[in-house]
Amino acid sequence: MRDSEILVTHHKELMELSHNISFIEMPRPRKLAALMELCTRLLGIKRGSVWLFPPERDRISCEWLHDTEQPGRNSCVSPHGAEFNLFRSDHPEYFQAITEERVIAVEDARNDIRTRSFDRDYLSVQNIHSMLDAPIFDGEQLSGVVCLESDVRRDWSVPDISLAVAIADTISLMNTHEAWLRSKRALEYVSRYDSLTGLANIDSLRDRLGHLVRKIKQRGTGSLALLWIDVDRLKTINDGLGPQAGDQVIADIGQRLKEIQLAGKDFLARIGGDEFALVIRNYTLPGFLDEVTRELVPELPKLVKEICNNQDMPVSALQFEVTEDSIQGDFSVIGRVLEQLVEAGAELAIDDFGTGYSSLSRLKSLPFSRIKIDRSFINNLPDDENDCAMTLSIIGLARGLGLSVVAEGVESEAHEAWLFEKGCDYLQGYRYSKPLPYSEFISRYFSG
Repeated sequence: MRDSEILVTHHKELMELSHNISFIEMPRPRKLAALMELCTRLLGIKRGSVWLFPPERDRISCEWLHDTEQPGRNSCVSPHGAEFNLFRSDHPEYFQAITEERVIAVEDARNDIRTRSFDRDYLSVQNIHSMLDAPIFDGEQLSGVVCLESDVRRDWSVPDISLAVAIADTISLMNTHEAWLRSKRALEYVSRYDSLTGLANIDSLRDRLGHLVRKIKQRGTGSLALLWIDVDRLKTINDGLGPQAGDQVIADIGQRLKEIQLAGKDFLARIGGDEFALVIRNYTLPGFLDEVTRELVPELPKLVKEICNNQDMPVSALQFEVTEDSIQGDFSVIGRVLEQLVEAGAELAIDDFGTGYSSLSRLKSLPFSRIKIDRSFINNLPDDENDCAMTLSIIGLARGLGLSVVAEGVESEAHEAWLFEKGCDYLQGYRYSKPLPYSEFISRYFSG
């Protein structure tokens, strides 16, 4: 056949393959296998392979190699699982040629200056005489090579070169399409998932809830519960230790929620800020939410022990502050958690005392060792008689229960003098320091 007829035949077969729906839906390795099989068959050559430049661009790595003597497998991978790499430092003339000339058509590969460096370790071993290489692109950047090898001397014709370039261009188009798919997935991830925790976001939650509700309506049976989990006092962590510490807390909580095993657990999302949502399917028992809460809350003592152990720090170095309002109602679960923390060695303080609704019996029954008087009682000391009376009452109550006392919001010398005189154990406030980031705190108080 004339060259023009051969060229048309080659391109017709390539188009029939690349436009076939089964080829389009193939994963990348199978596409490369089909292209290399087609190429070696049409040209009657021994080997066809695809090589990639890694980001360092100091080598090319074999991605797929079709050998007619070993059909149906990727001969790039050695029996020991090692990859095949060709390094620029070992073959500088070849790398220069593929970069500058783009297409390399070599009849005598063992002696041509561009390819002779492959002879001893490769060409002679595999009985390769001629090479035809064409560049693969990813956008405008050279990203790889199609390498065709013949075990007989061959003067590559125009149809041969045209097919090699067409195969390389087909792979280049695959690269472009795959890059678009990656961008699409990345955009979908950004719009559907939370970047800090990797959890689904509120849009994904809405879709999931909508799907579950539709299924329940269609089937006429089933149920679900939505738990809204709010992390208290995150602002205190951000203000005191910096936003990075707050982000780490949120990320750790997200991971803990992900790891918790619950019957019916279906979907977990971060709503934003300090809020999470957990979807429970087949919610039927009236007390099921209490069971879920009990599963969630006891994770705290375990987490505390784990962190202290990792940091080689005793749990006794920690003091946890609990607000009055957090121990209202049925506090059996939180009570057990607090007791476990104390048993591990931590101390507990009741924070903002006097602003909530805790009963004295509850205060007595929980393992607190310290009371923190809310700043609202300290602001007008010692001039306001009512504040003086309330503060003295709290100090007396603490003494009776064997608890130490901390006064919050101490800002003036008058505050300090009056509280010391009345026997307050500890003072806290701007008179001594504003909240500091961890690094500044260490620099100010612990550096020599």
